[in-house]
Amino acid sequence: MVEVPSRVTLTEVAAMAGVSVGTASKALNDRGSMREETRARVRQAADRLGFQIDAV
Repeated sequence: MVEVPSRVTLTEVAAMAGVSVGTASKALNDRGSMREETRARVRQAADRLGFQIDAV
């Protein structure tokens, strides 16, 4: 049996970036107002973890 690696969650991205899940969501979806440093920190955490947004 082949193990499927677990997907990275938004909660994990938020924790790594030190922000709330809502802030992480807004940063990754280019919504809401926040400091550019915060947006960049969230994106960097997402990249490091290999987070991929679901295209639904």
